[in-house]
Amino acid sequence: MVTTALLLAATDVLGRSPTKSEWADDVRFLREELPKHHKNFFHSTTKTDFEAVVAALERRLPELSDAQIVVEIQKITSSIGDGHSGVHDLPPGLAQRFLPLKLYLYADGVFIQAIDPAHAEFVGGEVLAIDEVPIDEVLRRVRTVTEGTNDMARRDFMPFRMVHPEILQALDVTHDIESATFMVKTTVAVKELTLHPLPRAADGTPDRGGGWFLMGPKPGSNWIDARRSPAAPLWLKNQTKPFWHAYLTATKTFYVQCNLVGDQDGKSLSQAFDEVIREASVSATERFVLDLRLNGGGDNSLLMPVIHAFIRADKIDRPGRFFVLIGRRTQSAAQNFVNLLQIHTHAIFVGEPTGESPNHYGDPELVKLPHSGIEINLSTVWWQDMGPRDERRWTEPQIAAPLRSSDYRDGRDPALEAAESYRPGGLHSGQYGKQ
Repeated sequence: MVTTALLLAATDVLGRSPTKSEWADDVRFLREELPKHHKNFFHSTTKTDFEAVVAALERRLPELSDAQIVVEIQKITSSIGDGHSGVHDLPPGLAQRFLPLKLYLYADGVFIQAIDPAHAEFVGGEVLAIDEVPIDEVLRRVRTVTEGTNDMARRDFMPFRMVHPEILQALDVTHDIESATFMVKTTVAVKELTLHPLPRAADGTPDRGGGWFLMGPKPGSNWIDARRSPAAPLWLKNQTKPFWHAYLTATKTFYVQCNLVGDQDGKSLSQAFDEVIREASVSATERFVLDLRLNGGGDNSLLMPVIHAFIRADKIDRPGRFFVLIGRRTQSAAQNFVNLLQIHTHAIFVGEPTGESPNHYGDPELVKLPHSGIEINLSTVWWQDMGPRDERRWTEPQIAAPLRSSDYRDGRDPALEAAESYRPGGLHSGQYGKQ
């Protein structure tokens, strides 16, 4: 078995586009090497299907552009079926560009969450179609190039794929790689919005415009936010901070947002939690809310001391007093955190289903294709926190509180509101269909 270190040492990223012969070498390399590096490569697809898709790509290579080949590779890696496996990075010459808007898949549809100032009239509008392809069909096609353990993770990532013109064109959504026309329902009318890709920098890297994983425009951006209020709701005030807390006097709620399973501003994770648990335990706290909705993971080996601290905190870990907010971006080590809280505490989960399955593949290893330089992550560990018979695709909240476009527009947080207004006997779930 060839190790990752050897693969990387042998890789020399080209300063030009690969030739068709070099692309063919990369595809052969992908077929032979990817299954060797994943813990269980065929857990969601079959060897027969994998080899058939790769063979089809090999036959079509002469007729495909570089951008189309990249998207076909993304289809192959997305079919692996876990959130830690997929195309990790593209070299500058192959990097996919961005259209000047940010989309979000709310409970009530796909809406423009932020946009550049030149198209401000469309902010907050609902996207009905792209180049006459209905939005449900666009989502179906984009799903094929979106990695994820479950559909909640894909709901998180698909809006980012939908602003890459190369992906839209390769999926036959748009006719022209240099433009996309969105049919948008605004408060005034249904109108067409034609957009062109943002330019590349001198080194070939694309302008990301409004940012990547942040909700709304990135800090310092002049993009227009669909949120009407200049004051962000609590859960979006400190998106880039790994850990912070606040006491909400009106409802006697101690709120902690943990956005990273890792060390926090010079403190260990356990020290950070020890401090807030101690502070909450001596205050007039009637409920403790731990927000993991923006936590994409980190180092799950740091979690057990935190769990022990919650178990010892008699004032916090009581039925009806301890709430954990979860959502589509609660993944990886954050899912391990959810698992341990579910096993060892009285926490009530509020929000949306998590973007990870309780038992999941993780700890990715990086493999790079030899000519194109495309980097691919492949999971190497099966994390089985919940026992071998637990086949849930996500952790479902006991109190369902999905985010709607009107909630974002008005600066409301339905999950926190549900936790603050909870009364015993009010649990409800089953809002999200089959897992």
